[in-house]
Amino acid sequence: MVTNTEKIRIQKRTYRHHTWSQMYFEHMLEQYAAEANLRLRAIASLPNLGVFSDEAHHTYGREIGQRLKRVRQTVDYLHENTDLICVVNTTGTPYYERQPLRDVVIWYGLSEGIRDGILKPVEGSIYAYDFEPQHADRFVAEVLRDFFAAYGDVTLPNGAPAKLAMYFPQTKDLGELRPVVEQTLMEMGYPTDVVLRNTSKSTQAEIDAFNRLNHPTRPTG
Repeated sequence: MVTNTEKIRIQKRTYRHHTWSQMYFEHMLEQYAAEANLRLRAIASLPNLGVFSDEAHHTYGREIGQRLKRVRQTVDYLHENTDLICVVNTTGTPYYERQPLRDVVIWYGLSEGIRDGILKPVEGSIYAYDFEPQHADRFVAEVLRDFFAAYGDVTLPNGAPAKLAMYFPQTKDLGELRPVVEQTLMEMGYPTDVVLRNTSKSTQAEIDAFNRLNHPTRPTG
């Protein structure tokens, strides 16, 4: 079972309806408290439960000495309500305010991963760009040109073409910069239908296309 922390963590609901009567409001509070996150309770009912938590540094924070973070509370809840076999936390950032976390028991550094062939060396492959924020279009165009120059003809072992993912802070940024993406592709001789949007507003056709990303017949993009 793999789940996002937001789906199971112990949390308080936010109430924005200011016209409820006090009695009704208290009733709703009791109802939500009794709910106690059904997903978390379902997980707690599993036998032989082990917890593997990524990004474990989120269990720490500025108030760790006063109040445990919600993620830590969730793990404690499972510990108190189940017979946990083990709890394994992993993180690529085992620090808090530049100090190593005291309960790190195994350390495997980036350089070790490169040395052992698990990660690729980055020597000679890092490029610095200097664009003003208002020139995001130039940056996007340059990234596309660089990607297709290096990986336009590259395929994965199963024959699927190489792909480039571009993340935008807001949907409106995607709307503003997608024309730049399409124009740059046309200038390089690529069809614009290789562009695939994936947001909360994606159509079913876009979702289906996204699920076929690794198919050998999928166009580069």
